[in-house]
Amino acid sequence: MDAASLLAAQRNSNHQLGEIMVDLGMLGRQQKQLVEDLQEDLADPDRAIKLAAGIRRKLGEMLVEVGLANQVQLEVALAEQERTGERLGEIAVRHGWLQVGQLDRALRFQHAQVDEGKVAAKLRLGELLVATGDITRAQLDAALARQHDSGKLLGSELVDAGILKPSQLANGLQLQRSLVALAMAATLAIGIGLAPPAQAADGTAQVGVGATVLKHISMRVLQLPDTIQINEADIARGYVDVSTPSRLEIRSNSTAGFMLSIETHADFARGTEVRGIGDTAALGRFGGVLSVKGADAGGMQTTPVALSFRVLLSDNARPGQHAWPLQISVLPS
Repeated sequence: MDAASLLAAQRNSNHQLGEIMVDLGMLGRQQKQLVEDLQEDLADPDRAIKLAAGIRRKLGEMLVEVGLANQVQLEVALAEQERTGERLGEIAVRHGWLQVGQLDRALRFQHAQVDEGKVAAKLRLGELLVATGDITRAQLDAALARQHDSGKLLGSELVDAGILKPSQLANGLQLQRSLVALAMAATLAIGIGLAPPAQAADGTAQVGVGATVLKHISMRVLQLPDTIQINEADIARGYVDVSTPSRLEIRSNSTAGFMLSIETHADFARGTEVRGIGDTAALGRFGGVLSVKGADAGGMQTTPVALSFRVLLSDNARPGQHAWPLQISVLPS
């Protein structure tokens, strides 16, 4: 179910939004109160703009995210933009996907995402992690202070410090994305399912019919090492390249993609380098989270993933055969 449909379902049923999302399997019980605390902000488009957070989303991504356009329509609009030189927002208004007022609010939402100094902090990742009990306020403040010097992303800072597990970070990022999508939908509320049905020329009501499609994701392990062999030469150069790749098969219906959480459980590892998804990703002592872009097509998609690992060795590394130190899990974006 897209974010706009969720808001419409909440308004039509008079149930709490958090309860609806729990019933649909989109939230855990511990996150329910967090959503319900945002209810008043989501009820007003101008207040919803102040919830903007996370990575700045392109206008086209926003339209698809809240259900105003589908991926095929977006591709057609982008091709039209390339041909005519028009702005995407102007094309969206011309096609009737957005009203002029909605376009203005969408652009304000985009601006608020990057102008963090002037927006409320409720949906920033650190605040969400505190609200869900994954970290304490003191841990967040200390991580923000370290982040000022290190330049790392906050999630990486928390994982590298051993405060947060990669799987907790992935859950936090997923929650943030869902809530930001709700804020986007509330920002553009007029005309996306929250207004009364439009009247056709013959006086009949035009009623939209939608379906609830829950995000689904599963991972099948095709090949994964059981052990890792470390010799004196590996210790001397400070790393060991794992000769056997890890092969996975991801099935998902999320067009937004998915996140791979990689956790490290070994005192002989001081970090991990991962190849196979875009550029080489450097993960810290306890692992990290990799984001994988979704397929343009809708429906259930199967994505083969082959990962190669270089394990960076710590001073505790000793020669011999060791248990495989990495644990991989997957979540929809």
